[in-house]
Amino acid sequence: MPKKNKLTDVQLDRLNQLKFQLCHAIDRSIHRNQWSYADAARMLRVDKVVISRITNKKIERLTLNQLFEYLVRVRPNFEFLVSV
Repeated sequence: MPKKNKLTDVQLDRLNQLKFQLCHAIDRSIHRNQWSYADAARMLRVDKVVISRITNKKIERLTLNQLFEYLVRVRPNFEFLVSV
């Protein structure tokens, strides 16, 4: 059975920073549009619990894929830069 690759502490820290920044971008869009939790949940097609996780930056239960999908739903023209 092949071993699963585990993230190093540095990689995990960077992953969490990215998730936090994505939550922040989504949260800013929610506030900029003056959406209630119910409005935001409707726009993102999720439960209000997910909106709470995003706005409170509870990143442990959110994946990068989810966050990118949500961000595209609220900001279709969003652009980001990746630096290595």
